[in-house]
Amino acid sequence: MNQPQIGVQMYTLRDPAEKDFVGTLERVSRMGFAGVEFAGYFDLKAKDLKAVLERLNLAPAGSHRSYDQLLGELEEHTDYALELGLTHLICPYARFDTDAEWLDLAARLETVAQTLKKSGITLSYHNHDHELTQKIGGQTVLDAILEAAPSMSAELDVAWLEVGGYSAAEYLNKYAARAHLVHLKDYGREGDKVSTLELGRGLTALPAALEAATGAQWWLIEQDYCAGDPFDSLQISLEWLKAN
Repeated sequence: MNQPQIGVQMYTLRDPAEKDFVGTLERVSRMGFAGVEFAGYFDLKAKDLKAVLERLNLAPAGSHRSYDQLLGELEEHTDYALELGLTHLICPYARFDTDAEWLDLAARLETVAQTLKKSGITLSYHNHDHELTQKIGGQTVLDAILEAAPSMSAELDVAWLEVGGYSAAEYLNKYAARAHLVHLKDYGREGDKVSTLELGRGLTALPAALEAATGAQWWLIEQDYCAGDPFDSLQISLEWLKAN
């Protein structure tokens, strides 16, 4: 197995990025990350962002685009991705109450995935825990939408899989051929409250997940909420990952 590259999901750094996007990317580069997965472009044109990434020797690992953007503004986001050099677009979040709504989304995302594939771009879906706790006909929502959208890949988030009550390693084994991007985070639980933590500091079965992700091209460290400075949290997680 080729060793995946290590990147950061920029949602972790949304607050400093909003104040100084380029400066935040410069700091990510100095920390030793190989690439970034975007959660917004902060009004930078694709050619300008590409120049920044090339200067900093950062690869564009992927980009989160909302399902509204993917369904309603696909050409615009495809053009941006192609100019930037992205080969992965990801639907980062969806939440519905009914089976019909979920299956409608899956059908629409399948069409998007087929369209993007013609441009050499892979579409993935990023899970949280509710796609595991909600069921459609005895399947988890995650399984159901991935079955209904076979052209779509899975950006599996190891912590949210386990918060949802499932083994991250088992899901990574099951979808090894479709899990090119893997979100790494740790979590803690106090009663019903779940907190996201630095790698190695929580309950996620991380070693088993790392071993199971045989199709991963990128390990993407993400921490939804950090108790302190998010750069400090990322440094702790990066050091843990390199050591393990």
